[in-house]
Amino acid sequence: MKTQITSTVPKLLEIKVNRQADEPIVCGIIALLNYWALLDEQLLNPDLTKLFRQNHQNELA
Repeated sequence: MKTQITSTVPKLLEIKVNRQADEPIVCGIIALLNYWALLDEQLLNPDLTKLFRQNHQNELA
């Protein structure tokens, strides 16, 4: 697996998987890291989380 930060705005982490057999585990790791990042953001900025939920109420249901 190789990682690289993109030059776009917002900055994203690009991940390239060398072996197709490794894709499921890499996707699981990415999902876990994304969950932790979102959880951390919610804890650090609860007002922003509340606003997001109000604006995307239909999409989350």
